[in-house]
Amino acid sequence: GYNGAEGNFVLNSTIAAPNDFFVNAMDFGKINAATTDVINICATGEPGEPTHAGNPPCHSMWWKWTAPKDGVAQFTTAGSRVDTVMSIYTGTTLGALTLVTDVNGNPGENDDYPPLSPNKFSSVIFAVTENTSYYIAVDGKLCDVGNITLSFSAGGPQNDFFGAPTVLPFPTLS
Repeated sequence: GYNGAEGNFVLNSTIAAPNDFFVNAMDFGKINAATTDVINICATGEPGEPTHAGNPPCHSMWWKWTAPKDGVAQFTTAGSRVDTVMSIYTGTTLGALTLVTDVNGNPGENDDYPPLSPNKFSSVIFAVTENTSYYIAVDGKLCDVGNITLSFSAGGPQNDFFGAPTVLPFPTLS
């Protein structure tokens, strides 16, 4: 304190999250892999925003990625320090978003991966189409805030990822 003064003080600060709203989605461009770390404490839900994996938007953050080629991509929040939910969409406006379908035919959103596990991260594996833009929304489950890690990789066939194996038929012997 000034001239040795002691006591408590309150510091209020607001730091806007740059990718807080859909229209401000952080654009990865057309790359095959990336990782980003953010803090969602100043992020907010926005009017008209859909729920993500069954959770109403609270501190959601948005990213945009354009597939460089046809194939499969996996987005994950592994390494995050908060319990996350994630949804992946196509569409060009917040009011016209369509949830993608994952490689197992389920909605392209996730709470805990794998399902019914103690993990607190989210992961979605889905087929992608060259030059299609995908929007990724990540939020803290039940309004949780803190450090979020978002990683993705895109590549070849569906069975490139551990969570999407190709099941081979069992041969019958005659």
